[in-house]
Amino acid sequence: MKLNFKKIVLGASILTFSLTTISAKAAGITLGSSEEDATNQNIIRIPITLNATEADKISVGTLIDLNCTTPADKVTCTVEYTSNELFNPAGNKLSYIGTNDLTTSSVIGKVVVTNSGESKATGVSVNITGTVGSTQINEQKTNLSIYQPKREVTRQASDNAKLSAIRVSQGQMTPAFNKDVTDYVIYDIKDTISTVIFDYVCDDDGQGCDVAISGGKSTNYHTVTLNQGENKVTVTSTSENKANTVTYNFTVLRGDTGYNSEKLSELSFGDFVLTPAFSKDVTAYNLTIPNNINTLANIIKYKAEDEKAKVTVTGLDNLVNGENTLTIVVDSVMGDKTSKYTITVKKLSDDEVDVIKYKDNQITYVNSNGEQIVTDVDTFKVNYPKVWEKIENKEIKFDEDGNLIVENKEATNSLTSTEKKDNKTLLLVLLIIGGLAIIGVSGFFIFRKKKDKTPKKKEENKEEIVEETTEEVPVSEEKEEEVKEETKEEDNKIDEEHEVTAVDIDTALSDLMDTKSYEFKDKE
Repeated sequence: MKLNFKKIVLGASILTFSLTTISAKAAGITLGSSEEDATNQNIIRIPITLNATEADKISVGTLIDLNCTTPADKVTCTVEYTSNELFNPAGNKLSYIGTNDLTTSSVIGKVVVTNSGESKATGVSVNITGTVGSTQINEQKTNLSIYQPKREVTRQASDNAKLSAIRVSQGQMTPAFNKDVTDYVIYDIKDTISTVIFDYVCDDDGQGCDVAISGGKSTNYHTVTLNQGENKVTVTSTSENKANTVTYNFTVLRGDTGYNSEKLSELSFGDFVLTPAFSKDVTAYNLTIPNNINTLANIIKYKAEDEKAKVTVTGLDNLVNGENTLTIVVDSVMGDKTSKYTITVKKLSDDEVDVIKYKDNQITYVNSNGEQIVTDVDTFKVNYPKVWEKIENKEIKFDEDGNLIVENKEATNSLTSTEKKDNKTLLLVLLIIGGLAIIGVSGFFIFRKKKDKTPKKKEENKEEIVEETTEEVPVSEEKEEEVKEETKEEDNKIDEEHEVTAVDIDTALSDLMDTKSYEFKDKE
């Protein structure tokens, strides 16, 4: 009985050892999540992981032999092994070539599943069978979905010749680009800029168009070299299929051409003289007209620098004796700039004249009827004494050639204001210099006086002491002490005088600065 029990225990031990040995060679595989191919949507790949642990080691030289099958119609699968420093594909098998037993899990390859059908394959399953060493493998992956292959579609060439955008490196384009608008102006290009680069985008969703640029002084692909002033440039686009063509026309303005200008280029009032002479950058003028003129509507002539600019004129009619205001407002084409010209129109009364020249005892004037008359000074004095009085008082001035000097009110006011500022600045500088000079001179004499005064007093005191001493020889000790006391008192008095003098100097300087400050404020 005991013998049989020993046999049973021995047999169990042997069986356990055998199972352990088999288990050590029983490493298996697992299948990971499917991955879509980056370039072919009808292919998926499933990673294969070899499971190895300390208990289930993979020894050097172990062969892995796996196969893949699938029951799905028009779906095939194969095993694709990984080659690296641990594994080496050998025909249809994979060999473990590591230097030590493998005790960790490793990806050894992928199952490649391909759908060659014309529709998406769903619910597909794959079966992996084979061996890892002496261990049998039987793994399955189910419910897979695989798209059908992409079909190449033959694309027809585009017949769209339009451009969706045109951009230029310099200037302003008007109107804003629109693929259906073909005429444009490019302006605000400085005279120093000699080239413009054109860039464009085809309006056919990237299918391509053929663009040619020409015009200006010369062209080099996208770059146009410009002449001074106006340049004509064309951008011609041809569709991909060569069936259609669209041409975009550009007027490119280099330098000051007047385009979008808010200035007048001309302004006149017939025979009546505008003062000062017209200039597009001068906006204030004077004009004298005779008494019989009630409107300037048929007399005024003007021209805008840009013929398309908006010009608004007010104050032409119902002119009264004395001063009238006429305005001309110019708005640029783009509406971004405005200029306003103001003309002060003086209409003469019945007995009033307008003197225009005084030379060599002769006076030239225009009477209230607009007639120009030349007469001698004596006759003029008798006929127009009030006007002559203004000439004598220099209210009416003439240049060296005898021509009337017309002062621009705005310029005069500006000049007066500037002169006032200059005068104030000059006055301030003079006051500062004068104040510093006075302070310097005063300080010099005060300190000089102080320096001279002190030694003198000391000398006088010494002389007095010497005289007293001489008269009272021999001197007693008490007398000598009294003399010393008197000397000390005199010295103290001198020191006190020094302190007073110092205080007086500081006070004097302070008072002097305050005085100059008050004087400056009063003059302002």
